Amino acid sequence: MAEIISPSTQGEPIDLTTPNTQLESPQQHTHSQQENDTETSDHTRATSPHSIVSDISNPSQYRPRGVKKIISQGHCLIGLLDDKSVLKYASDPNNKEYQKSIRVESALLQLLGPHPHIIEWQGLYEEALKLKFYPQGTLRKYLTMNPHVEIRKRLKWCRQLAETIEFVHSKRVIHCDICLHNVLLDDDLNVVLADFQGVFKSITGAALLDGLTRECSKAYMPRSDIHYASTGSDLFALGSAIYHIMVGHEVFPELSSLRDAEEINRRFESQLFPGDNYVASHIVEKCWKGEYRVAAEITAELDDLELLAQAVEAEGAFGVG
Repeated sequence: MAEIISPSTQGEPIDLTTPNTQLESPQQHTHSQQENDTETSDHTRATSPHSIVSDISNPSQYRPRGVKKIISQGHCLIGLLDDKSVLKYASDPNNKEYQKSIRVESALLQLLGPHPHIIEWQGLYEEALKLKFYPQGTLRKYLTMNPHVEIRKRLKWCRQLAETIEFVHSKRVIHCDICLHNVLLDDDLNVVLADFQGVFKSITGAALLDGLTRECSKAYMPRSDIHYASTGSDLFALGSAIYHIMVGHEVFPELSSLRDAEEINRRFESQLFPGDNYVASHIVEKCWKGEYRVAAEITAELDDLELLAQAVEAEGAFGVG
């Protein structure tokens, strides 16, 4: 059993100056927090855009000391410690790759530092990451439970997420898995981005840290090298997240992100985008077409939309979906 101890006695920090501190293969997706008690999803990370990494059997059998219950599971588990903190740890305590991904995430969160829209780091304990608990859960779950959220609130969430990605990229970090599974809500219903197992790059673009997680098929920018990660691949995924926020469901809801990954990739490659009529559709399509250089450009356009929404007095002038 992994006992929670002082962060200074175990879990040496990863040296950010050493190139290629990385794992060997991409990992399966893990819910950030509170999606549903011990519920799994078809949203995964895999060794290629079209293959699946098998899940660990019976992951709930492994529970470090202090964990009251498991609230999310995959190759990493989220265990509730108390009403303020959770513990994120590898479902297989003997798998060094999963353990190392936790250490990469801890290093990236320390590198980014405190931020109102980034999950709060509370320490690395042995091979487990202590994080703030956000009882409101994920934005994905909130939208499912509250399908009639007003447009201005949706636009605020989009802007907050774009601003957060803008900050993350300014630190040379690529998130690599932007989706509403990984967006939590704080007590004031502001977005909080989680699950930082992406890439930290040098000023020359070399990967200094890589947790080797990549996007699911519905947020995946088509490319020949699945390990490649850039601001462009993040902005593509941001487009899918904005679509989900504004429309209320994932892109291509009739397709499974696992079973239909090849078809989803084909549609994105062919620019066969959904024909939904929704606010911010032009921003989403520009993300998918790679027409933005930096997240700040997306933030600026979302700012304009928010101002427009505030100026609209007639009820129902904007529709969802």
